[in-house]
Amino acid sequence: MCAPSNRSCKSCSQNVPVLSSWERRILPHRCCGFVISNRHPNSILNGRAADFGAMSVSWVPLTSDRVPLCASLWSDRPAYTQSEFARALRRLETLLKEGRANGALIFEGERIRAFGTSLFVEAGVVEQFLSAPSPQLGKRLLLDDQSTPACDAVLDKARIGVGNSSTGLQLVVVNSNYDPEAHDVNAVLGSLMSAFQGVHRGYRIVRIVTEVHGDHAIEAMETSRSFDIHHRCTDVSGVKGLSSAIGMLTREQAAAARNLLLPVFVYAPPRIFFTESE
Repeated sequence: MCAPSNRSCKSCSQNVPVLSSWERRILPHRCCGFVISNRHPNSILNGRAADFGAMSVSWVPLTSDRVPLCASLWSDRPAYTQSEFARALRRLETLLKEGRANGALIFEGERIRAFGTSLFVEAGVVEQFLSAPSPQLGKRLLLDDQSTPACDAVLDKARIGVGNSSTGLQLVVVNSNYDPEAHDVNAVLGSLMSAFQGVHRGYRIVRIVTEVHGDHAIEAMETSRSFDIHHRCTDVSGVKGLSSAIGMLTREQAAAARNLLLPVFVYAPPRIFFTESE
């Protein structure tokens, strides 16, 4: 991989690596009181937190190469075996590469403090799940073997396009969590909400289904009133003390309540249409 080119800092005239727009927000450099990456700018972990004042909180898109960074915050990790968890992460990497998954990582300084990742799922599968809810829908979606018909539950790009141009899409958050030990929890949660809206902008979403694990995450869902809590579970998959709550929100519910997630449901049809090859 080529080394990054340098430029002169406008503040102190030192040579610093050229960073992308989001890396400039996350990795300001030390010559002016902050720090820079001394490696390739694509590696977000090379930065250091500011030496003074409050740590900045920013988000970046979740990509296949960043999936391992989610592992420490995976909300229902105790309910996976080691091999199951490895399979789930590999599957998520594949889905991200194929454009079938979305997500974001939230950084506070140099530390990952939150993340979320989602899929678009067949409407019939979501309806069946809501009629007889049980914990860990995200795990089941990620562990579906590609050689079985069950893998059709996760929409590919073609079916996402069809849903986007017709009846709309069912969004399932397969995992999301935040670190309650963050220095500024409110800023982390605010950034997570902003990222959720950002990565799903442009889709015709008709319903969101999510599941959170742990008392801190359930409390955040309850106090935000963003979702209708559809089902609760204790001791998920036999893990003592691991609780979960399944939340749901439709476009109609968001509109009626002037919900803060209403922007996720805003959709403007495209004026110009292109084929895949175009």
